Amino acid sequence: MDLMVRILAMTICLSSETFYLGIDPGKKGALALINGDLSRIKTWMMPMREVLVGGNRRKHIDGCALDKILKGCLLTFPLKAIVVEHLWSRPSDTPMTAWALSDGCAHCHQALESLDLGYHLVSPLRWKGKVMGDKANWVGNKQASIEYIQKKYPHMPLRLGKQRTDQDGIADALCLALYGRAVHG
Repeated sequence: MDLMVRILAMTICLSSETFYLGIDPGKKGALALINGDLSRIKTWMMPMREVLVGGNRRKHIDGCALDKILKGCLLTFPLKAIVVEHLWSRPSDTPMTAWALSDGCAHCHQALESLDLGYHLVSPLRWKGKVMGDKANWVGNKQASIEYIQKKYPHMPLRLGKQRTDQDGIADALCLALYGRAVHG
């Protein structure tokens, strides 16, 4: 993005508040945008599209839709920090799992870089430690971010549309945005 577009983005937002964007890059991931005092919150599930793979329909991250969400954020809100969960495969992961993980991360990185947006990669260990505190509260608990958000910030949405259950992708993205606010605020 050139300088004029960034200046335009700053003038479109009528207030002097700053925003933080958290991105959980998985297929069940999400994006969360918060302002400094947490009075404005917007969340999106990671956009998906169906792709034919060997004659079978598979869900893949929709890079074009992700790009549109990011452009909308850039043009509407003065972003102070973008925080992306830094993921990597473990030796115990199957090749298919490792590929899906890296594929999702690649779509997020590509969309951010194509817009010339700087971002911070943060490991789950780091953001969970900073946001949720003591490891005993979250190690080995996939629902820990949901429980944390429900307890500490009950006004934050963990469901979108017709979803019947709270989404850990949204909770993780909100926690990543909170990490950005704590570290870069």
